[in-house]
Amino acid sequence: MTYLNFFLKIFKPSACLFVLSAFVLSACNDGDGSGGGGGGTTPPNTPSRLIAWQNTCNTSNTANTIGTAISSVSGLKAIADGLTGEYHLTTNIDVSSEANWNAIGGTTDGATNIFTGTLHGNCHAIVGLSINTTDSYQGLFSQLGTGTTISNLGIGVTKITANAAVGALAGYATATSTSPTTLTNIAVAPMDTTTTKTIEATGTVTITELTTTEYGYAGGVLGAINTDVSLLSATNDNVAVFSSDSSLGGLVGYNKGTAIGSSSGDVSSNSGSNLGGLVGYNTGTIIGSSSGDVSSNSGSSLGGLVGINLSGTIIGSASGNISSGSNNTGGLVGQAVNNNTTGFALGWISSLSTNTASAFGCGIGFNASGTANTYCGRETDSEGDHVGNTDGDGSTARNDNDATSNTWSVRITGLANAGTMSDKNTPTAGKLPACSANPTFDSTKPCFVFESGKWPRILLPEELNNYPDLTIPAQPAGYKD
Repeated sequence: MTYLNFFLKIFKPSACLFVLSAFVLSACNDGDGSGGGGGGTTPPNTPSRLIAWQNTCNTSNTANTIGTAISSVSGLKAIADGLTGEYHLTTNIDVSSEANWNAIGGTTDGATNIFTGTLHGNCHAIVGLSINTTDSYQGLFSQLGTGTTISNLGIGVTKITANAAVGALAGYATATSTSPTTLTNIAVAPMDTTTTKTIEATGTVTITELTTTEYGYAGGVLGAINTDVSLLSATNDNVAVFSSDSSLGGLVGYNKGTAIGSSSGDVSSNSGSNLGGLVGYNTGTIIGSSSGDVSSNSGSSLGGLVGINLSGTIIGSASGNISSGSNNTGGLVGQAVNNNTTGFALGWISSLSTNTASAFGCGIGFNASGTANTYCGRETDSEGDHVGNTDGDGSTARNDNDATSNTWSVRITGLANAGTMSDKNTPTAGKLPACSANPTFDSTKPCFVFESGKWPRILLPEELNNYPDLTIPAQPAGYKD
């Protein structure tokens, strides 16, 4: 019997691909979910966008085998018994058998049972995540503490409903300057794209490290993150976020650290404020792009990218439609204080109020102080005071005396017309920082890529290069011309 036949007797050819090179015979996966890198069995219900993310992830990452190997639901749950340990996934894991997942670290609203270890996702996905609880701090993990490192992990969400501080990865992440928390290349997607409230916060909680105010804190990836937490190369692909209260975003509800990524998930609330396509409430640094719609029936401070920006730095773009029943609404940022914002917006801005809501801007709604360098290509339909349109007062609706707004407009003809090529490129020349030829992402030098026939896009890390190009959204029903 040859060595090859001997191995074929032991391993099932249907479950494993063998490569014979010289005298070396290697197995990619033994069929029990213990493969490395991008190997392992893909659950049949894995969202197609997570599979696409895995393919991209595997082209630039090598499997990390340090620490305890995890290849099953029971192994994943066992992390709760070693919250400071180091782990690596060896396969995709379907947790749909757990009808109500118990967030790793417990459901206690305190800081005693939180994960502070390391998890190497190895480009694998955990799919079928479902949670229904009245507790706060909910997600795959409850909370992430100082020094946590998680990388190359995909999450498929069925439905998460909790009180507050809710995200697919975790409800809250914190860190210190001497022990930072780093979360790299995290991708989330819905198991069912027709679910309108994939992640839902039904109440409020006070996170005293952030503020004394109670908020809903809901995000596609994380409910909230503190200073010295870096969320890098994160993406939300159509996970819809909803809260009955405030501070919710497609990627993060409340950002006090660094958030870099993209989101196409819709963000909505009945009456909550501080809603953003990427981040709801920002006091940190944001580099990103969003295309999901943002709406609140009576809440204020809504933005296509960020709801409210207080002393934070933002650079990015947004193309989602914004529907607001109150004040301070912008295609890019709703309200800003001590502002530092650069970017552009393409979405329609609609007023849901029967009264004349004010501070509606196609770029920024209300810039109280600081500097904004923005442009946009849409009008708003508000009839109130301080309305910024492409053919009106500029893309910033209300600009106080101690604020500087350098705004430019691109008049897009037609309701859903993409405009001419000159519309897409000429107006941004010298106004948005342009990337050099063959650029690589550098968070200290964010820039926009200009390509013929496309709207400029913010350059994001390599893992996010396949995020959709910005397009002009269709005019929403009921828009008042």
